[in-house]
Amino acid sequence: MAGNSMSGAFRFIGRALLFAVLGLMALIGGLIWWFWISAYDWNQKVVVTVETPSGIVSGASVQHIEWRGGTSWGRPNGGNASSETRGEAVVVELGGGRVLFALLQGDGTSRRGQASTIAQFALCTSQHMAPGAECFSKLQGARAGTSAELNPNNYPMLVTFTDVSNPETVKLVDPANVAATFGEGYALKAISVEITNESVTEGAVGKVISWLSL
Repeated sequence: MAGNSMSGAFRFIGRALLFAVLGLMALIGGLIWWFWISAYDWNQKVVVTVETPSGIVSGASVQHIEWRGGTSWGRPNGGNASSETRGEAVVVELGGGRVLFALLQGDGTSRRGQASTIAQFALCTSQHMAPGAECFSKLQGARAGTSAELNPNNYPMLVTFTDVSNPETVKLVDPANVAATFGEGYALKAISVEITNESVTEGAVGKVISWLSL
């Protein structure tokens, strides 16, 4: 009987120690997540301004950006990071049935020009914010209205459709030579990004391209 009692006591102590170890591991894991994994988000308005024979026109789209990833001792740019973008391409109606779209992606050669990175490249290297480790947190906490123009190296991909009713007629637009696509008198003046409290744009592209809803 004494042996059984001792055995039961040891089993009880073993379970208690196991739960204590598991709890400690969960606590350590939580602390690692807290210190090394961070999440940052902000709304940004991308504005595309184009010169046309009839004057200056512009289009804008508000996008929501969220970044998550390893921070390497609090540096948001370190470690493995991932991003999510919610929103739409910028639509610029140029008149005469001509429409320019600034997509959520870049030219495909790097992360530059993607919706998730343009605020970093434009704002974290401007007079508004210090570049480097605190970029994400500064974007998240930036005052609405903070803005900067994009460097041409960071422009999103620009496209148009010869026939907006036919997706097969899509064609790239050279930001340095918009006139080559739309004709004399057309030129890209600027693309800017601004931190905003405005709601994410929805449905603007669908109003121009009906087949998106098919």
